[in-house]
Amino acid sequence: MRTTLFVLILANPLLPHDLGAAEKPLFPNLSDTQTAGLWLFDEPQYLNMTLTDASENLYDLRLLSGGRLVRGRFGSALRVNPTLGPAARGASVAREFDDSPWMRPDARHVSVPERVIEALASDDWTLELWLKPAAAPDARVTLLEYGTGFDATFGLDLDTSANAFVLRRSAQASPLAFSTDAARITDGDWHHVALVSKEGILRHYLDGRPQADPEKARPATARQQRPGLVGAIFTGHGRFEEPLNMRAGATIDFHWNHVMDMAWCERWRGHVELPEDISGTHEVEFFAEAGGGVRLVIDDNTVIDGQEGRETRRGAAKLSSGQSHTLLVELYVVPGNGRYRLLWRLPGKDWEVVPGSRLSHTSTNFAAAREEVGEAIRDRFYWTIGNGRLFERPFDGSLDELRFSSIARYTSKFAPPASFSINHGPQSPQPVQPTGPPLLFTGDWRGAPVPLGSRKHVFIDDLLVEAREYVGLVANPPVLRDEDRKGTDGVPTSTYERDGREIVFVETKNHPRRPDAPGGDGRVFEIAEPQLPEARFLYAGRDVQRGLYLWMSPDGLHWRRNETILLPFDPDGGVEMFWDDQRGKFVTYLRSMGWNHARPPLGRAAAVAETREVFKPWPFLAQPDPEVVTKAWTLPTITDELPVPFQPYPERGFVKFVKRGHVYRTRAIKYPWAPDTYLAFVWRLFYPEEGGDEIRTTELATSRDGLHWKFHGEPYYYDINWELEPDWRVIEALARDGLVRRGDELWQYAWIRNFTHHVTEGRIRTVRFIQRLDGFVSLDAGDQTGWFQTRPITFEGQRLEINTAMLAPEGWLRVALLDARGDQLPEFTSSDCEPIRVDSTRHVVRWRGNPDLGKLAGQAIRLRVDMQQAKLFAFQFQQNDDSSEPLEVQPR
Repeated sequence: MRTTLFVLILANPLLPHDLGAAEKPLFPNLSDTQTAGLWLFDEPQYLNMTLTDASENLYDLRLLSGGRLVRGRFGSALRVNPTLGPAARGASVAREFDDSPWMRPDARHVSVPERVIEALASDDWTLELWLKPAAAPDARVTLLEYGTGFDATFGLDLDTSANAFVLRRSAQASPLAFSTDAARITDGDWHHVALVSKEGILRHYLDGRPQADPEKARPATARQQRPGLVGAIFTGHGRFEEPLNMRAGATIDFHWNHVMDMAWCERWRGHVELPEDISGTHEVEFFAEAGGGVRLVIDDNTVIDGQEGRETRRGAAKLSSGQSHTLLVELYVVPGNGRYRLLWRLPGKDWEVVPGSRLSHTSTNFAAAREEVGEAIRDRFYWTIGNGRLFERPFDGSLDELRFSSIARYTSKFAPPASFSINHGPQSPQPVQPTGPPLLFTGDWRGAPVPLGSRKHVFIDDLLVEAREYVGLVANPPVLRDEDRKGTDGVPTSTYERDGREIVFVETKNHPRRPDAPGGDGRVFEIAEPQLPEARFLYAGRDVQRGLYLWMSPDGLHWRRNETILLPFDPDGGVEMFWDDQRGKFVTYLRSMGWNHARPPLGRAAAVAETREVFKPWPFLAQPDPEVVTKAWTLPTITDELPVPFQPYPERGFVKFVKRGHVYRTRAIKYPWAPDTYLAFVWRLFYPEEGGDEIRTTELATSRDGLHWKFHGEPYYYDINWELEPDWRVIEALARDGLVRRGDELWQYAWIRNFTHHVTEGRIRTVRFIQRLDGFVSLDAGDQTGWFQTRPITFEGQRLEINTAMLAPEGWLRVALLDARGDQLPEFTSSDCEPIRVDSTRHVVRWRGNPDLGKLAGQAIRLRVDMQQAKLFAFQFQQNDDSSEPLEVQPR
């Protein structure tokens, strides 16, 4: 009796234990357990990019307007621009919906780096980074800082005028200054900076050389004028209802793109000055953009009054050279329009965003904003890079490979370390290459024979068919046996086979969550020859509000997230990755959500990404105007960044949102048991004509290269609207991941529900369906005798095996071999072929009792098949091998 084995990944007895932690580290190429936080800054530059914590603690940061990712000491680095606001801050806590109704990213709580805080409060710790200032700063600047509310818990400053790094900790009564070589640090090259505490004694190393012992710092000189404006942020649309946050930024030029369910107000204060190359007094035009309205006041005069829906967006003010003019901007942002800007047009010049170099704010402005937000941020944790938490001491330069450790790593002179990244060291994994045969059907053969060799050819399409009559392609749904109707309440997220045993990963927690072990909507698969010992098992998944990530495991039990992002998107759904041995690439399909994009048809689609370097960020085509629509609120969705081979069904004359065939998941895979074969079990979503909630079902799609797909439509692979049992009508039937082979059967799992998409209550069950080996599509003939003829092929082997079944007891099939011109070959004619009347996955074809084709191997031939009431799924030329006897079974 066949049984389905559902196993929790954390208690799976079937996986190997040959990499036990007691014997050697489970993850020797990733950061060690003494690393409390590690930021490599190796992500690509893109909107709201997550800056990954490469330690096991996942203290991610978010790239902000004041930062860019540029070429660094190793890979990429974080470039901080002091006139554009903070470079990075702690990423929001990873949950799909915030606890409060307020969703604006700046108002969310962030993950507190508890292990970093604990390490820096102990006697032994190390803080190190690579540093490259753009120039010698003219005042004390902040490299990093964290704290709660207005109270800094920890900060690291650079004060070149005092030739010192300044360390601020709440445990210290006053800051500590570490004497350093400021001239060396600002020479335009990269330098390794380390602060080390050993048994409570603090020391500083520059490029591995110990510097002077620390002494108490002199009070820092406070600047009266600070770059950029300072803003207070509130909830409400046109009303400053509830204070939320405050921040400083250089320009009024923010872009949240298409935000959903969010409306807020902002009040920015500061000063504006004419550029230094313009003298005299001039009337300067201003233009302000904000979806819900804007008000601009300069020197107490209202220049633009476009609040509360008024259309006014333009005005003028007199500005004098050498004078600092007070400025107040009030902005109202509405759902669907998260962009706002302040532009000016100087005499003889074009419109431009008012540059940050011409904006500033004072401590008085700062105090006013702080007074307005009051208690709103008293308990909120802040964690910033390249500036203070409240953005008053901006750094100008680059940082790379920032690491906090819970041990004192250096106690004497040392050589600066090499990269901490698995991608930039001397043993870095190289781009992978194909391990399977080249794809067979990607080019135009122009009449040349198809070099089939000994490959199995599965009839997922008719590419090999040159002519036919009364024979057609038919998609074959799987079978649900009576004994499988009861199924299980568990929801498998990924299924695969190993050593003849079935492994099913069952989701153990509800969404949303970060996958500490594989779960949620991703796929686990095993690599036969991993590039790293810890990467024997791979899993790609969506890390809510962080992006798409790769997870790796040496044994299927212990998992670590990769050191950098996979792709910087939130597709609002699953990630379906597989290894394509024939193309030599890792491939993943993920949802594209171009709601407001120009690409028709509008609706859910699926994009494809691929790479040869799986441990690095995957390539994509950056767009000048990324679209943000999904539940992460900050991360872009996919529009034109990647090819989109899976589209909704087109609707003639429909220019907006389509109603039929949205692509909810693809479940695309490389078929393991035949080359040149790709399958997808596509979740299609429909809006009922009569209205009501969405309904989903599963459609079969097939491909020869994984990029171009044939969709087989109705009848759907898993049909809906049928009775599973009394009082249970199947409303949705959705494919789960994975194929498991048992002899000549393929086991597939589907998630069946008696309720529609958005309904939260009802009955749900996972059941096993049975598919025939290679049986997804077939060439069929009915009551009328049909035939088909292939293009010219060459083969290797001595016999021909076919996968066939009869549609009726009187069904039959005959195979003839022809030469390249289409003439019958003696001894291999249709009349010589013994009639085939079996249901078999590997039936050996015989001509007058003889299966031997060896003398034709390497020659250009064609196959002609005559058939009636029969199905042909696949064929393969095989070597004579006593261990591969034909297996013939009775018709089901």
